[in-house]
Amino acid sequence: MKLGFVTDALGYMTLEDMLDTCVQLGIESLEFGCANWSRWPA
Repeated sequence: MKLGFVTDALGYMTLEDMLDTCVQLGIESLEFGCANWSRWPA
């Protein structure tokens, strides 16, 4: 099973911290939010 993650859930973190956290959790794919309300990609 592959784990994915919507990055807006960690929007309070810097991009680097969010990516490091996802690696530590074993996340295999990321969905970067996009639109005017989303912080990522910052």
